Amino acid sequence: PGLDIAAPRAPDMTTPQSHPLTTDDGRRLAATTFVPPQPHTTLLIGAAMGVPQRFYHPLARWLTERGVAVMTFDYRGMGASRDRTLAKEKVDVLTWAHQDLVAALASS
Repeated sequence: PGLDIAAPRAPDMTTPQSHPLTTDDGRRLAATTFVPPQPHTTLLIGAAMGVPQRFYHPLARWLTERGVAVMTFDYRGMGASRDRTLAKEKVDVLTWAHQDLVAALASS
């Protein structure tokens, strides 16, 4: 009865790896990967607008303990990808989708 959630695997002490992504228009975005020793699937977490990737790190760790490789990233102007105030960014939802999300998908 109830939801069948796979039992966690033993923690493997795999350290999340921070790395940059580069979009087609040349912007560098902050990303973090969480990879278990033998992943059975991969998940890209595209954060909610205004929510930094670090918010999703506990979920990514939980998923990694269950064999899922996970990547999180910050859209331009957000979290660790912020290099100026959002008001000074020339960005909109389409840029986040067509540039930032596409770069994250290509590298995951």
